[in-house]
Amino acid sequence: MRDRRGDILLLARHFTGATAIDERCLVALLRHDWPGNIRELQKTLSRAVVRAQSDDTGRLSVEHCELPDPIAEEAKGLADEECRRELWQIADSVARAEGYEPGTGLQRRAAEIMGVKEAQASKMYGALGLKEPTGA
Repeated sequence: MRDRRGDILLLARHFTGATAIDERCLVALLRHDWPGNIRELQKTLSRAVVRAQSDDTGRLSVEHCELPDPIAEEAKGLADEECRRELWQIADSVARAEGYEPGTGLQRRAAEIMGVKEAQASKMYGALGLKEPTGA
């Protein structure tokens, strides 16, 4: 999973079902090496969902996951914009690595990775100052 960071985002959404995931939690998940690979990610998220449901927060946060302290603490300390920027940069780089380019579905693929609609991706590319795809 170290080589396919975008899959972590997609798998996290799949494994957590309808439970919303905080952006800081996603960043922490991306920063972890996952030596146990997909099974470790699945087990970690399954336990975290149970904790989130027992807290009645309805949202999965870094505190619900059993991640190494340095990773969790760094993620907790990030500003909202830093989290968003890191997530979108990863989604953009994953889409580009898959062969998408501006004008050929890059923005659409980044939106899929982030779990949002293409219009939201367009707004985020502009708001975060990422190189905006043309004609996508």
